[in-house]
Amino acid sequence: MTARTRSKKINSFCDYCKKPIEFYRRYLKLKHHFCNRKCCDLFRNKKIFLHCFQCKKIIYKIPSSLKHSKTKHYFCSKYCKDKWMKSYCGEKHPNWKSKKKKCKICSKYFFRSPSHIKKLSFCSNKCHGKWLKIKYKGSGSPSWTGGPEVIKCVKCKKKIYRNKAEIKKASLHFCNLKCRNDYMRGSRSPHWRNGISKLPYSFEFNDKLKEEIRFRDKYNCQLCSVTEEEHIIIWGEVLSVHHIDYNKKNCKKSNLITLCKQCNSRVNFNRKYWVDFLRKIIERKLYNNVNLSALG
Repeated sequence: MTARTRSKKINSFCDYCKKPIEFYRRYLKLKHHFCNRKCCDLFRNKKIFLHCFQCKKIIYKIPSSLKHSKTKHYFCSKYCKDKWMKSYCGEKHPNWKSKKKKCKICSKYFFRSPSHIKKLSFCSNKCHGKWLKIKYKGSGSPSWTGGPEVIKCVKCKKKIYRNKAEIKKASLHFCNLKCRNDYMRGSRSPHWRNGISKLPYSFEFNDKLKEEIRFRDKYNCQLCSVTEEEHIIIWGEVLSVHHIDYNKKNCKKSNLITLCKQCNSRVNFNRKYWVDFLRKIIERKLYNNVNLSALG
């Protein structure tokens, strides 16, 4: 076809309003021809009369929307569609293939597909869990190793029960956390470093011994006579316990005396004088205590 024949016009009719129209020969490939844009839009949106599949009411549909429907069922509203879907759900559905089975635990009936009906015997995971607890409890479990064994607590020698796996993991076993903490003190602790944590003091110089010395000295400083209550108000701490011979490891009661914070710092100078002075105070106190006990 030459350029001249293509430019020639052909007489025809509009597919919507049936008016006579003219168009070029090159547009013969198109299926439909229209006189204007308005006729084209009206033709494409042309509605078709149908009946609702549920309530049989007359409804209008555009031809382009009918192509997307797979079931070829059309409804006037969502209410009619839902009503129809409910009537064809479950066993009433034409493609229904599920089979009925009874749950082993709660005896309820449930539906499963033919491929799953042989494998599953429970209506829910809850029932399946209950069945596992019954079947695999104790000796029925595949990981059963003979049950717990009776052993003794290392500290208090009480009878305790432990599994074989727990016995293999640890060499020492305790009935509670208190027994473990009491046993793992001192040289038995994995953090033990030959008792260097309290240096230069010894382990004998503990809170119990300090309290005995303060009680013996009636909770007063032996130099300035400050009470412990006054000391707490001024310094925010209890009275100090001082070593008379300045040897931190000598924790005999005759070598310890109660002093306030101010006096304790004062006796660090001119030590020879203070050693003799403080020893006389302690000797006098011990002598008085012996006489009182003899008279009593």
